[in-house]
Amino acid sequence: MKKLLLFACLSSLNFMGGGIFAQQENTLPETGNVGIGTLNPSAKLDVNGHVRIDSTLMIKDSILVQKDARIEQDLKIEGQIYSPNLVGAIPQEEKKIVVKDQFGQLKVYNVNDLTQDLYLKTCETDANDNVINPTWNNGINKIYTDCPQIKVGIGTSNPQVKLDVRGKTYTNKLAIGADPNNMIGLFHMRFSANANNTSTIFLIENNQRQLFQISNDGIARSREMILNLTNPWPDFVFEKDYSLMPLQELGTYIERNGHLPNVPSAMDVEKEGIAIGEMQGVLLQKIEELTLYLLEQEKRINELEEQLKNK
Repeated sequence: MKKLLLFACLSSLNFMGGGIFAQQENTLPETGNVGIGTLNPSAKLDVNGHVRIDSTLMIKDSILVQKDARIEQDLKIEGQIYSPNLVGAIPQEEKKIVVKDQFGQLKVYNVNDLTQDLYLKTCETDANDNVINPTWNNGINKIYTDCPQIKVGIGTSNPQVKLDVRGKTYTNKLAIGADPNNMIGLFHMRFSANANNTSTIFLIENNQRQLFQISNDGIARSREMILNLTNPWPDFVFEKDYSLMPLQELGTYIERNGHLPNVPSAMDVEKEGIAIGEMQGVLLQKIEELTLYLLEQEKRINELEEQLKNK
């Protein structure tokens, strides 16, 4: 069969000037395999060597690429294109993609590896250290850029700082200068300065004045502060059934404890601090009790003066 096919091919060729030219009307049989560069063709057309096509290559079924493919002109595919690692259902992390490089070479990439190649680029800068083409990088559960000069703007095309957001933001926690993984509470700000530095570390202001300020010495400043208290206000001191400690008993208590009843000692204040609202109530209670003592003393003085007049 191969000898007959070879004879048919040779009989359809013209020998002109040492060259071999195929006639336009010649066709090859529909059955059998044709080999060029091989005596054992394994397909309808088996070419062992380079093939040059000066026009469009149209594939109506599928193409299997087992090695690199270089495209210098159009490649039109009406079926599907396969690579050896692309056939069949494969997990997402093992999916492949075919790309063409600047030399026309086709290469098969793992999707995850291609993502790494696209994002893990160094920050390109010019001779003046200006960023030429900033790229976003990725890592485990993060997207970032390694360009130190980059400023990100959200709602603005002219960001002033590393992250400039013109609009509303929302977060469940906020850490400033503190380790976000070990922060205390929902808002944790840490300021690194020695104890002698009294600079402002927190400030709220409008266009006319400062509203609230905290300095590094721990002093807070504001125009006014209103406290919503849960403890009862000490007007109960003026109720008729209020038991006022006798002055002699009060003197004994002060002598033993060194402070007024219900008032924390200096040691307790240094250790625990004071609650401003609660302490305001305690101080008012003592003032009201002092007022009752004065009124009682005034009453006794008047009674003594009246007795002296009647003698």
